[in-house]
Amino acid sequence: APAAAPAAAPAAAPAAAPAAAADEAYKVTGVYKDDVTGLLVNMKQAAAFKKGDKGMKEIVTACRSEMSSFVSYYRRNNKVAGAASFSTLYTAISTLSGHFQSYGEEYPVPEKRKKRLVQQFNEIEKQVSRGR
Repeated sequence: APAAAPAAAPAAAPAAAPAAAADEAYKVTGVYKDDVTGLLVNMKQAAAFKKGDKGMKEIVTACRSEMSSFVSYYRRNNKVAGAASFSTLYTAISTLSGHFQSYGEEYPVPEKRKKRLVQQFNEIEKQVSRGR
């Protein structure tokens, strides 16, 4: 991957360089609350696409990579792995990742699955805000 752009560049021109913006946006920092918040934003974006939306494959590919990095990093951390938010997030990651693994990165999440994911996302946000 090329050298990372300055932090202001992705915000100024996200459509001009989706790959560079994605590289910048999809990083595990080691700060659990921040990582969960960032991952949820990206998972919501990946789940919200409709058939034929521009940029779907790039966003979904980057999100899948981040989900994998997140789980790899945090499942070894006993403090985090036992948290209610991690358990719920792990389920949501499994659901979303499994969908794209089975149907491909350009097939949108069906409404029924999306509804369940949104419920999980809301629950995770509540749990994280309470420090769980």
